[in-house]
Amino acid sequence: KKFKESDMFIKAGGTLPLEQFKEFYKQIVDRPEVHVLLARYATNNDYLGAEDLQLFLQAEQGVWDIAVQECSEFIQKYEPTSEGRNNSYMTVDGFSSFLMSKDNLSYEEGYL
Repeated sequence: KKFKESDMFIKAGGTLPLEQFKEFYKQIVDRPEVHVLLARYATNNDYLGAEDLQLFLQAEQGVWDIAVQECSEFIQKYEPTSEGRNNSYMTVDGFSSFLMSKDNLSYEEGYL
């Protein structure tokens, strides 16, 4: 359905305007289970701090030897917003990027 909606925009004007493309992209890559995980481990329900990410990795993925500093580095690497990086927290977009990365210690080559 989402592809058909975007196709109508493209056929009407030849291209998909940037704002509509961004909305379309978010709709197709948004994963509700990532929101659930973030809400479960986030101290404030909107984003993960380094300690929250550490707890997630320990509890959900069994990574017990992960340091808070390493989690802070993951936030700096995967958080797309400068506000999040500057305040050392990870939004759902950053969390999604991290989960799909090779830095996610449960990632297996060829699984995705």
